[in-house]
Amino acid sequence: MNENRYHHTSQQPPRITEHPVDTTVARHEPATLNCHASGEPEPTIAWFKDGAPLRSAPHRMLLPAGNLFFLRVVQSRKESDGGVYWCEATNALGKAKSRNATLTVASK
Repeated sequence: MNENRYHHTSQQPPRITEHPVDTTVARHEPATLNCHASGEPEPTIAWFKDGAPLRSAPHRMLLPAGNLFFLRVVQSRKESDGGVYWCEATNALGKAKSRNATLTVASK
């Protein structure tokens, strides 16, 4: 085993520094769910919705800082952005999961 793997005292497992919060947004309006994490090396952020990794879609994007941005929330029989979201920050030393945030799509 490599004992000096941790000789860098600066290395730190991820820690969520800003959690997403419950958000209600009208259909077709933009929305942002926040997620910031600290750690060394810099953690990568991944989003989950209703227990599954969030699939990419043209109307939403992951911003560089880790926030999830919806150009416009969709609510149809086929697809809905409403649900329970959380983010996970991962680096070589571990992962951290945020609190859950519910995105509610309000009908006009």
